[in-house]
Amino acid sequence: MSETPTDVATERYRLRPETVVTDRGDGPAIVFAHGTLMDRTMFDPQVEALADDFRTVAYDLRARTDQYASSYDLYDLADDVDALCDGLDLDTVVLCGMSMGGFMALRFAERYPDRLDGLVLIDSMAESYTEVEREQYGQLAEQARADGELTEPGLTVARDGLFGETTRAENPALPDHWVERWRT
Repeated sequence: MSETPTDVATERYRLRPETVVTDRGDGPAIVFAHGTLMDRTMFDPQVEALADDFRTVAYDLRARTDQYASSYDLYDLADDVDALCDGLDLDTVVLCGMSMGGFMALRFAERYPDRLDGLVLIDSMAESYTEVEREQYGQLAEQARADGELTEPGLTVARDGLFGETTRAENPALPDHWVERWRT
């Protein structure tokens, strides 16, 4: 068990992981961490494809739980994965993170190297956002807070940022599915 101080949000992963995970299969563990605006269901195809040979665990990061409004950083999210591993009796894992999940995965690798068998980063990076990017994301967040929801322009920016032109053209049902989820 981790020696890192925990909070209520982190303890949920340790004490009640079943409330925030999809856990299938047996074998070496792969833990999937989603990106901003997404949730664990984004990894349903990977869970389905890999569950015959691996223990696949897709979980909701704090942003998709009742702890969404609490103050936290990427290291807190890394502590959540450590707690999740405790709660699911996983000694070591391959951690697969998309975007924000990948940013967090790097912090997990730094803080908990003994728990890591491998690292998969999808559309992620090790460097900070530029000042311009932080400003753009901040404006979107402020607009969503002010409106109480994502506006149509905000939904379009999110859709186009997360789904490339090819996906939007060849599989429009996928981005449409997520836009509808974001509306709710």
